[in-house]
Amino acid sequence: MIDQTIKGLILFALIYSVAAVISFVGYFSPFPKGWSGAIVWCTPVSLPYILLFVASHLSIGKKSKIILAIATGLSVSLAFYLYSGSFGYNDGEYIIAYMLVPAIQAPLVLIALGFSLWSRKYVNTETT
Repeated sequence: MIDQTIKGLILFALIYSVAAVISFVGYFSPFPKGWSGAIVWCTPVSLPYILLFVASHLSIGKKSKIILAIATGLSVSLAFYLYSGSFGYNDGEYIIAYMLVPAIQAPLVLIALGFSLWSRKYVNTETT
């Protein structure tokens, strides 16, 4: 049950973050509007969520699921807070959020992915 909740939260955060990028770069940015720029910015913004989804799929141990839940909660809440300004008119400096958020999320995501891979290797050998 918790696995499906985490995966649903990751999917919702991915959709929210991509919508925030498209909203800001495509409509509310003071820069020239362009969909190519929105697609370019969607790549680093969506990468942490793709890796979290992979980590949630690989996670089998109790420790790794707890670490995954904490990393997902922190990553998603950070994105919801910092990307909320994308849905209205903002200055051009706001684009820094699309660089900072994935950079701050990266250690959390890599820790969760590392624990998930660790649990696949060591939890299976301990139980058999």
